Parts: sequence; C-alpha cells; structure tokens
Amino acid sequence: MEKKLTDEQQNDDEHLFKPENHDKLISKIAKNTLAARSKEWIENMLLNLPMFLDGTDFSALRNIAGGRPVVVCAAGPSLHKQLPRLKRIQEHVIIVCVNTSYGPLIKAGIEPDFIASIESKDVGAMFKGLELKGCLVRCAETAPALSEQPFPNQIVYCNSTGVYANWMRFAMRERLAVDAGGSVACSAFSMSVALGAGKIILLGQDLAYTGGGAYTKGSRYQHDSAVFFDVEQGRILVSGKKNIADGLNGAHTHNVSRMGTVQSWYGKKRKCKFCNGTGKLVKGKKCYLPHKKGAKQPCILCLNTGRVAYGPECNLCNQDGYHREFTNETFAFFLNWFISAGGVMKEKYPHIPIINATEGGAWIEGFDHITFKSAVRDVRKYLKKGSVQARIRDAESRIGQTPRYIEYLSNTLLDCSELEMQDIIKNPLFRVYSYAVHEVPTNAEGVDISVLSDEQMKDLEMDLEEFKTLIGAVLRKLVKILPSSQ
Repeated sequence: MEKKLTDEQQNDDEHLFKPENHDKLISKIAKNTLAARSKEWIENMLLNLPMFLDGTDFSALRNIAGGRPVVVCAAGPSLHKQLPRLKRIQEHVIIVCVNTSYGPLIKAGIEPDFIASIESKDVGAMFKGLELKGCLVRCAETAPALSEQPFPNQIVYCNSTGVYANWMRFAMRERLAVDAGGSVACSAFSMSVALGAGKIILLGQDLAYTGGGAYTKGSRYQHDSAVFFDVEQGRILVSGKKNIADGLNGAHTHNVSRMGTVQSWYGKKRKCKFCNGTGKLVKGKKCYLPHKKGAKQPCILCLNTGRVAYGPECNLCNQDGYHREFTNETFAFFLNWFISAGGVMKEKYPHIPIINATEGGAWIEGFDHITFKSAVRDVRKYLKKGSVQARIRDAESRIGQTPRYIEYLSNTLLDCSELEMQDIIKNPLFRVYSYAVHEVPTNAEGVDISVLSDEQMKDLEMDLEEFKTLIGAVLRKLVKILPSSQ
C-alpha cells in the first residue's frame, strides 16, 4: 500500500512546495515589519544552527508517510468535534498538528507524529504541563529556547520564505527548503507533501470566526478573538485582542484588520442562517450571533431579545441566500495562500487528493470538501504505522556539513574585523541582520555609505559589533558538535 515520491519530487531541491503567487501574497507584509524583525530572525537562525546540523535532516524524512493519509490539524474552532474520530484512527494516519492544537490533541488522547512551529517568539508556554510526544518540527527562525523542550525528537529546517533562505540554499547548498507560507498551518501543509502523503486532510482550518470564535476548545487561545456586536456604532468587536473592525454598517475604524464574510465550508448546501435564504433578515427569527457577556451595547440583530428585531437586507450572505462566515484580513491572507496551494497541487501533484474536512469555516477553492468521516472511510486498509519516532531518530543528520558552516562563518567574522564598512555591508548575512543597512542607498557602483549621517553610521557600527559577537558565539557551539574525525 505504500507509495513513494516520483523522481521529479525527489529532485525538487529548491522548493518542495511554493504557491505561484506567493511573492504577490507576501508583499502584503509591511516592509518595515520585515526590516524590524530581520535581526531577530537571523539571530535565531544562527543560534539554531547546532540543532539544524546535529539533528535529523528533514529531507531524509521524505516518504516517511509511505502514501498514507496525512491529517493536518490546525487550531480553528471546528477542530474539537473531529477529535473523537481522529483518536480512533490515529494508528493508520500520519498526524501533523500546529503548536496551538497540540494541547487539545494530547488531552483527547491523540499523539501527533509531527508538531509544526514557525513563531520567532518562544511559544514553549503552549506545552507547559503537557506530556511531550512526537517530533517538534520548526523552521530555523523559531526561538532557540524551544530546543530545551524535551520532545522525543526535534527537527530544524530551512524556511524557503525566510530572510536567510537564499544564503542557506545557495551559499550553504541546502537541498530542501519548505515553504512555511507565513502561518504555522501553511507550514504544516507543506510538510505533509514533503513527508510523502497519499492524501492530505485538513481539520480545524476554519480561517473564519466559526461560531463566533477563532480557536478550538482546549487551546491556549480558546477565549481570545471571540466576536460580538456593537449596534450603535455598527461594528464587529473582537474581545481578547481588543480589535475593532468594520461591521454591518460599514463604520470607519482605525489600524485594525477589516472584517468581512467568506463563503462557508458548506458552499451552496446550507442556507444563510440569518435570513433563511431569502436575502432579507427575518424578523422574529432566532438570533445566532454570539453575545459578549456584560456588554453595554445590545446585539445588533436582536437587541438582546434573542429574536431578530427587524428585517433589513442581509449583507451577511451578500443577498445570495447561502451561509457565509465572518473572517478578517489576516484569515483572508492565508485563505488566499491555501487557494493558491490548491492550484499548485492540482498541477504538480495531481495524484495527491487534498481534502478540507474541517466541516466549518471558509470554503477553500481547489480543495475537495467532504466530511471527515467520508475522508477516512477506507483508512484502515493501511497497516498500523508503527514507531514513527524511532524512524526519525534513525534518519540521517546534517552533521557532516558542519565544517562548511564553520568555514563560512569564520571567514565572515574575519571579514567583519578586517574589511572596511563599505565592503562589510555586502555580506549577505549582515545585510539582512542589520536594520541600519536598509538605510544605505545604492548607486551604479554598489552601496554608498558616504551619505549616511553620523547617527546612522553609529547604528551601523553598533549592529556590526552585535553581529560579530553573535557569529563568535555560534562558532563556539558548532566546534563542540564537530565530528571527532574532522
């Protein structure tokens, strides 16, 4: 029953998976945010190099799924209802979860095989008080403190969209870079392709405020981002994160993600629950909107009576009569990523079915929308998967590449000590590390630091000293893991 990746897939060294319009999507991220956080990302990547090299090479895990279904568990509010079935079939599928859904899975008696993480901040608190099982798979810009989490296995990989990716792929000749897509659920999906999935099944991938919430029951953020309604201002408010967004009356708001509606997972199978498919809100109909306890303003539809108080045009379904879900600009960004991914999968991996079995949230174009029960109806034809963690431990590491990294970083440190600043800032690592470098203009001859102010030069020199200290610390750690034969 096991299948292997094709020769074309095996040789796909630069990007195992990357949607065609990724560059257009990623351009939505503010440039100043990328510049401001690039120092943190490069620092994390360098400090993660010892585990990256000494741990299992992620590319060595291609085909570990052996054509089995891979179930990707995001942390949307629809996840919890699927956990009982997932528990019953867990021995026959590979389970990849995001760090936020790890707690709910473990509490439900489900042991994920892989836990995806991409956050540069330390998310170790998500695992506090939980038994740690499975393999934590994190991209190189994640917080180095995660290495202290005692999972049976940990893997660090190169994120193809990371600011360091070109350096790793071309200067350091890393073969496999996985597209993290900007969210941990995107990275989990990309990983599933790399693992040799026979089909990929999404759970908890709501990308919407299903039932008024943003996260599944039992997750650390369960009570964050619950929506409620302000009738006087015509706004949708999101509790927990204190976001205020445009709502039913199109009120003007400031510096927040805009709210909107999106076609639901049910497509045209379910009528709008607010207007009963008529395009008009039905006066007296039961109000399904979530209500914030103790809210000073009454519900925008029922005025806290529990029944729709009036019957204007229903802009919750765009007057087409079909059920829609509330979403925001961030969710919409990742929805577009998955839509793009679906198109690429149909073209590049047409033999791998991609299924959205969330049974809630947004409709994802390009995916099959069937129930989880239907998606796993034949899953027991696959033999029990056995010990995935043992196979991960036995897989090849990158330890043999350590001398190449030591040589490169040693030369970089030497250049930073001996070259003039005009030449130092040409170093590809320092260019993405230093925020001050972004202030340096370029001309026909290259970079030009002569136009910098004294304050800008001072910032540049401060960044250089920090960079040299960082490189020195990383080199000392790499020497410790250097194979004794070297």
